[in-house]
Amino acid sequence: MSGITEIKVASQAAPESGPGSANPDKVRKGQGRRRILIGLAIALFLIASGALIWTLIKDNRMNDPLPPVSSERALIVSRRIGVAFEDAQQTWSNWFRAKRLSTPRAAELVLFSGARPSPCSGTSPVGGPFYCPLDRRASFDIVVLNQLEKRMDREAGLGTALIVARVLSEHIQGELGVPAAVARRDRDTFIRMHTLQADCLTGVWAGLAKSRIGTVRPGLYSELLSKGAFITEVYVNGGQPDQPALDIFLLDDYQAREASFRNGIEARDPKACPRPA
Repeated sequence: MSGITEIKVASQAAPESGPGSANPDKVRKGQGRRRILIGLAIALFLIASGALIWTLIKDNRMNDPLPPVSSERALIVSRRIGVAFEDAQQTWSNWFRAKRLSTPRAAELVLFSGARPSPCSGTSPVGGPFYCPLDRRASFDIVVLNQLEKRMDREAGLGTALIVARVLSEHIQGELGVPAAVARRDRDTFIRMHTLQADCLTGVWAGLAKSRIGTVRPGLYSELLSKGAFITEVYVNGGQPDQPALDIFLLDDYQAREASFRNGIEARDPKACPRPA
């Protein structure tokens, strides 16, 4: 929206001076005040109109469903998810075995579209990628992942692998004895710390899997989260997350999340990932 650069008001002929005529200085001051008031009124009108238009656009976008996925694209995205899921589970199993720890229980992979019920959300269906510790299921909405891949363009494959690893990292948290966020009452503080640890564990996986996935450029992880948050907020949840503890995109402190992820990559050890208190 262009700003107001100038406001012109047609001037009136000044009245002749004489007994009972207005003071020219007062007339000029009055005209100046009128110009200011008219300018403010126009500015407020344009601002209000712009806000209304944006609200209507945003509301319409929130009501629009995600475009359907072709069978070919669904197969491609599903395969990428499956490969990344198996890699992440095997990578963590190898790490636990190398540390002489009990082999972690396997998580279950679930692919769906739209929304699905989960014991972690009560009776409400859940959309987007999420992990539920109550049934140890890592669930991925193919439609959401397809949209995210489109936005990641050439880094689509790596982006999907990181999302899968991020969801599975919450399963690993449980195997390491970290309480699930869905079970905590003081959730605002705990969810933040729980999220940052999961981001760090995602970085640990990326560091351990570097020979297979390559180098993750700085900033890619936070970019991925930001784009995922947009998709789930606008199209999936309509601006209101179904279950905050299940929303991997909820925490929008992308700088802190990127830092936690990079810390995990460099350390390649879960010990470098602070546990939530």
